Amino acid sequence: MKLLKLFAVAVMAVLPVLAFAPGESRAAGKSNTEFKLCKNTPYALCAASTCKATGKKMAVNTPEGGTRNFPEAECTCPVLPAGDTGAFANVTGGNMQGSCKPPKNGVWSLYSTVTTFPQKVYGWNNHAAVVNDACNAQVAPTDQSVNCWSFACDKVRTVTSEDGTTVTLATCHCPIGEDVLSALPVPPGTTFVTKAGGDLPTTEQQQKFCGKLPVGGF
Repeated sequence: MKLLKLFAVAVMAVLPVLAFAPGESRAAGKSNTEFKLCKNTPYALCAASTCKATGKKMAVNTPEGGTRNFPEAECTCPVLPAGDTGAFANVTGGNMQGSCKPPKNGVWSLYSTVTTFPQKVYGWNNHAAVVNDACNAQVAPTDQSVNCWSFACDKVRTVTSEDGTTVTLATCHCPIGEDVLSALPVPPGTTFVTKAGGDLPTTEQQQKFCGKLPVGGF
């Protein structure tokens, strides 16, 4: 229940919704937005990942129905086991199709309150992830974030981290400059919340991550 409350607080910062009980889903307002707790299925956690533009366009579900096209990015993200606590999805957002059922040969990129997980900047070792204050305060005019919440990921594989641990990764296909809940464009140069590079020791190091198409969100 604590996990659910934390998620509700995060979402209410950008959209008025009601808290819901474990196992329930609920539409937000009169839109098609539907939040669901996805249990016992692996998911990608992209909160501290950076991405690369592919030069392609991708379709994103909108709260009003239909889709809107955005520039596509590819993001490498760790895959975690959801277990009984689960991870949160907008099953009518991103490019999900209304349920937690994983995409063929892949996983969904979901929201979780997990704070320690494998990160590329640390050689895929488990490391605490904190908000990058530099990107939350001031960014360059060309800096943009990537929204990876409720998008399909493929190319699931395992690698060995620097400390010798086996880590599962996936490639997630996510839109550049798309608002997390409205599916509307966000202009370049808009500040954003990300955990990419947030635990680096200097502001200068953190600022560099703001220009690497980091995954943004709550």
